[in-house]
Amino acid sequence: MIKDRRTTAHTKRSICRIVLSFILLYVISGALTACGKGSDLALDKKNPKEITVWYTFSDKRAAAFEKMINEFNEGEGLERGIIVKGTAFDTEKALLKEYEETKELPNMLGINSTCSLLYDKKITYVDINSLVASNTKSDICKEYIKAGTINKEWRLFPVVKDTPVMAINLVMWQPFMNSEEKYLNELETWENCSSTGTSYYEFTGGQSLLAIDSEADYMLAGCHQLDADILNIEGSNTVIRTEGNAMKKLWENYYVSFVKGAYYKYNSSCLDDIKESTVAGAVLKSSLVSELSDRIATEGDADPAGAYSVLPCPQFNGYDKICLADDSGVAIVDKDETEDFASMLFLEWLTGDEVNLKFACLSGAMPVNKNDKNIDKLEKAMEKLDMTDIEKETMRVVVQTMNDGSLYAPPLSEYYSDLRKTLEGAMSREALNDRNSVESSVYIGEDQEKAVSKFTSDDHFSSFLMDLKNRLPKP
Repeated sequence: MIKDRRTTAHTKRSICRIVLSFILLYVISGALTACGKGSDLALDKKNPKEITVWYTFSDKRAAAFEKMINEFNEGEGLERGIIVKGTAFDTEKALLKEYEETKELPNMLGINSTCSLLYDKKITYVDINSLVASNTKSDICKEYIKAGTINKEWRLFPVVKDTPVMAINLVMWQPFMNSEEKYLNELETWENCSSTGTSYYEFTGGQSLLAIDSEADYMLAGCHQLDADILNIEGSNTVIRTEGNAMKKLWENYYVSFVKGAYYKYNSSCLDDIKESTVAGAVLKSSLVSELSDRIATEGDADPAGAYSVLPCPQFNGYDKICLADDSGVAIVDKDETEDFASMLFLEWLTGDEVNLKFACLSGAMPVNKNDKNIDKLEKAMEKLDMTDIEKETMRVVVQTMNDGSLYAPPLSEYYSDLRKTLEGAMSREALNDRNSVESSVYIGEDQEKAVSKFTSDDHFSSFLMDLKNRLPKP
């Protein structure tokens, strides 16, 4: 009787163990499926899943992106059972035309936040929060996550980011430097750029010091630094503001400087202005600098021919420094669980330690992985890559800018595209006409200061601001 009881108890314990094991397996399996991090999700290295990406990146970044896609396909993708196929478009307009004609979309869109597809309610995008691994999310600079979020959904995933830098043609700068004892480190602030630019204009007899490639970036970043953001997201609403004191400061340091001769911009791209020697320098996207030259030099170099000095983007004096990031990223179009998961795995690989820094170096842009903004780490990465001297110096300035200032990227808004269109040329178009009027007046004998004063009064600013407010999009 005792033996029978022992046998029964043993049998019951065995049954309990088996039941508990099945329950445990079921819970684990369900958890993996629920979080989308299961090891398979129908991915099979013997039968790889093809995922597609359309992108409108600049030429330099597009070439770098294609290299990274190939590297992924030959390594991580091969092991995971994923093949990425990329299609580049020269313009956003060309990408939109392809969509309109085919009514089909890829798994991923590499676009700027000006693109109307990003706000199309007929398209379902993946909320990246639902797929991204926690360690990847913690490595991404939080400012980019905030900027890529709309209606509490993380829609635009950052990969690398352009930031403005300054490039100076030393052949054009050094005669002025030697004569007037003006040095490049004085160009750290917009206020000094204005005063130094006016002196340069007088010294050269009518040549300007700087061209600013993007007026919209100057105004968005400037107002942010002055704690008076133009573009604001409040709840689910877009609010566009133009605070008078901040706009006056921007106007004085750009429009007034332009009229006085410090700045100039004639071509749509300041690359053309600086290549044509219309100006001695330019504030432009970091990825564009390598199109100027292969060479760098320092002030006083005996042979500066064809060489440039690369400097950080100017800041407003007396305010905390900022680091402006462009508005690009990658959105995942919701297809099915496996394809969405495969897309996320590719983006996580692309923004991983060292891989992201390599992509950034090849693109001439900022890494988005905060572990990669280390100068020593950058130098080691550049040693392994075939980069020109000016590309290396640009990356040093880019990473140092990241470390010196707080990051800023404009938030997602369906009104953002129209806002940028309004801001581009908002001051320079009128400034170009007014400067021509000043030069005509001076040519026939009018005093320079008197000729300029017609366009720099408080009334003139008030007229500019009222006109700008009337043309801004109305959310």
